[in-house]
Amino acid sequence: MLANTVLVFTSDNGGGPWGHYANTGSNWPLRGAKGKIWEGGVRVPALVWSPLLRSLRGSLVTRMAHAVDWLPTLYSAAGGHANDLGTLDGLDLWPWLREAGRGKGASWPRKEFLVNVDADYGQSAYREGDYKLVSIAEPSAEAMSDFYIDASFNRRIPTPGNSPQCGTAATVKYLNALMMSSLTWKKLQRLYSYSGALRRVHSRWRQRALVHCNPWNLTALGPERLRDGYYLFDLAQDPCELSDLSSRLQPVVARIARKLRAYEAAAQPPKRHMADPRGMPEVNNCVWARFQDVEQTASRRCPCPGHTRFE
Repeated sequence: MLANTVLVFTSDNGGGPWGHYANTGSNWPLRGAKGKIWEGGVRVPALVWSPLLRSLRGSLVTRMAHAVDWLPTLYSAAGGHANDLGTLDGLDLWPWLREAGRGKGASWPRKEFLVNVDADYGQSAYREGDYKLVSIAEPSAEAMSDFYIDASFNRRIPTPGNSPQCGTAATVKYLNALMMSSLTWKKLQRLYSYSGALRRVHSRWRQRALVHCNPWNLTALGPERLRDGYYLFDLAQDPCELSDLSSRLQPVVARIARKLRAYEAAAQPPKRHMADPRGMPEVNNCVWARFQDVEQTASRRCPCPGHTRFE
């Protein structure tokens, strides 16, 4: 069964290291947090393992993909035809992944996507190739705070222990030691010691996956720069969205803005849903649950250590 398996690890979008529901999630060094249109709020890592992609073993794929692409891609990997799924926003990336592994230069299908349209916070964004256009209109106080360097770039939860500066040889040594001290690594090492699979992993995979930013190239930050209008970023050169290119590349702004305005015109206002107490841990055996679950504990307060009740 394992020989015909696709195993995927991915992440929910955007950690929340600050704010009302702050946690230990970190989007460092990317800008922004959960619920925002910045890369720290939407960009996530993913790991795919499968014997069906044997020629891609140890490869780092930096191509553009969207969450909606998982459905047709995995459906295709299972032997289905993505066209049978009807009209979808997602694209089938499986044929291109297999061809890329064989060294063939197939054109990658995903070239653009809408990031989000958020009328409440007056912000929306669209990605076209390496360019990302951000639109700001009457930002709220919360949206305004995202433009400050301390809130969107430097504020982060550091790695455990005494982690050295990012990008150095000491960093790689430190992170490798941290990884190899885990129980998971020890189990995997025993499992793969016979096949030599771990030896085939590229020795510089961390450096290749590293996000490089220039924290001194700040042309889109600070209250004096905050204005209604468009901000343009080249994510290939500026993945942390620190250098605004809108004044220099106005034709690019105009082209992408037309696409973004079309989505804004068709967008529906979000529905407002108040918290329902029937989903609280106190009435669901101390776990969060959907309030419409068929089986539910009688409404009573049960001892749930560590849980905070939202009134």
